[in-house]
Amino acid sequence: MRKQRKGFTLVELLVVIGIIAVLISILLPSLSRARAAADRIKCANNLRQVALGMLTYINENKGMCPAAYNYRDQQTIVDPATGLKAELGLQDPTKNATKSYGYIHWSSYLDGQVPPEAFQCPSIPNGGLGATLPYPKDLIPGQTVSIGSDAPAVPAPTNQVLKSLLLGVPFVAAGTYYPDAQAARMAYTLNEAVFCRPKYAVGFDGTLNPSRNVNIAEIRNPAGTIMATEYASNWNIVSGRMTSGGAATVCKSHRPVHGFRVNDDAGSPLAPVATDLDKKPASGVDLGATDMTTTGAGGIRRVVSTDLWRITGGFSADLESDADITPAVYGDDTRATKLDLVGRNHPGEGALPRDNVTNFVYMDGHVETKSVLKTIPQQLGQSTPFEWGDKFYSISTLRAPVQ
Repeated sequence: MRKQRKGFTLVELLVVIGIIAVLISILLPSLSRARAAADRIKCANNLRQVALGMLTYINENKGMCPAAYNYRDQQTIVDPATGLKAELGLQDPTKNATKSYGYIHWSSYLDGQVPPEAFQCPSIPNGGLGATLPYPKDLIPGQTVSIGSDAPAVPAPTNQVLKSLLLGVPFVAAGTYYPDAQAARMAYTLNEAVFCRPKYAVGFDGTLNPSRNVNIAEIRNPAGTIMATEYASNWNIVSGRMTSGGAATVCKSHRPVHGFRVNDDAGSPLAPVATDLDKKPASGVDLGATDMTTTGAGGIRRVVSTDLWRITGGFSADLESDADITPAVYGDDTRATKLDLVGRNHPGEGALPRDNVTNFVYMDGHVETKSVLKTIPQQLGQSTPFEWGDKFYSISTLRAPVQ
């Protein structure tokens, strides 16, 4: 008689498969959470490394905090007649500096101290945003390169070579611009209240309230003042133009963020409010004022939770998950605060986008992971928490702390 072979019956096999499926369904969320936690920790470590590099740079430059960016062809002179600073463009001394020659981003100041991968966060697609004027190989799909209205047409190669020699910047044979001096992928942005924009003179690029470089010794509470944080993972938010359908736009990853807004709204998050404080007219806004009312042009005030996009019975969603956002609704003229640009890239303790958290590094170099809501007051009249600086240090006309 032949021996009967032993094996699994069909029922036993189905039971085993069912058990495996149940185990996978139990383990996958745990694995997903573990991976997200690992990405959050890696992102925090990268941000800490960037902050240590920045603090080293500041220490080596007598405590002066650099600008968040500069223009390659920007030159600051002092008008002997008035004693005021003026800006010139090297390519045409009669005109303001153009953006045709790219930006000098703060990440380039740390070249040699911080490796390129430290400017990236694994929770953001591609590790981070592309430069405003990137090398062609670093373009984000759908990205448009903005080179200014007075940028030259495609010039002859000899003109490009001469400009390259004059400015000491890379030569781009087939383009009309010079790429930014910036890490290829940028996940982090600085606090503009400490790291100024390069608007040093009245009249330059529409500036009415000039910027200035800040000395770190001026900051009254370094351990409670944010140095840098993460960008939103959707680069269209940073452009100031949310897109529905992937329309091409500009990635303004050279821009810093801040936690202040001009006090000229009626308490509505949809009220048109310019967030570039240097361009607010001095006659209409006294940047030294400490008004905390909800109406009228009474200076600048601290951002509160109801200023963040988008408010429906409380902070209920963020830009990346709000299907109602269109280019016609959300943009530079409707955004109430630059904190909309701050990322919500890591899962928090709840299921809603408002529960997501991000990494913040402070002026003393320590990192905290929390919601952006934990860095600002909940409503007007509250003074704490507020971690974006006790005043807008980098605006030269700002005289008093904002209460």
